[in-house]
Amino acid sequence: MVEISVIIPVFNSEEFLNKCLDSLLNQSFTDIEIICVDDGSTDNSLKILKSYANKDDRVRVFTQENNGAGAARNLGLKYVNGKYILFVDSDDWFEEDGLKLLYDKAEQLNVDLLLFDSIEHKINNQVAERRFFNKNEDDFSNLVFDYHYKNNKLVMNSFFVPWTKLYRTKFLLDKNIKFSEIPIFEDMFFNVAVTTLASKIAYYPKILYHYNRLNSSSITSDIKYGAKALIITGVYKNIENFLRKN
Repeated sequence: MVEISVIIPVFNSEEFLNKCLDSLLNQSFTDIEIICVDDGSTDNSLKILKSYANKDDRVRVFTQENNGAGAARNLGLKYVNGKYILFVDSDDWFEEDGLKLLYDKAEQLNVDLLLFDSIEHKINNQVAERRFFNKNEDDFSNLVFDYHYKNNKLVMNSFFVPWTKLYRTKFLLDKNIKFSEIPIFEDMFFNVAVTTLASKIAYYPKILYHYNRLNSSSITSDIKYGAKALIITGVYKNIENFLRKN
């Protein structure tokens, strides 16, 4: 058993992978496992993963054919040993001491879901903060809530990414919440389900996650307004059905 399981889907991330893994392995909080799922990479990503696994037994490597990030995360979920789960994308990185701050807050408030903030890194050294709530909107130090708390803002700000949240493993497994295994928008339903079903949510208003928008090979950089993008209509329908039911 460990305290935090970090799940990283990996696809052709050789340029950024070292920075991602180093940011996690060099944390002050060391009671972690890093579950890397290589999604059929054709570059040196798998070689890099294996080299880290050989140096540090906290790194575990699994492989699958190219089935997408949703399938990779679902595979990782089968092998978690941690009390909490964190999802990280293989071209992003984590703020120093971030895991300790999140773990301490989750333990203090005994929550199913802990939200935190991120920052986007874009071309020409531009950055953009991504925050769930305004800085001075409320005193979040001891606030525990569910989806009724400013629910439109809460659900919408949770919509698109799984990596600004720390999840209690028991909550995810008990509710059997998994990712869609479609080529794009695979995390939207997951995020809505998590936010809606978690009975104890807290928010840590600090930027801890660095979201890299410079990776041109990322699937989110290559969505075209064509038939592939229209997958989102089916995703919205599933979300609507889920919300009406729940």
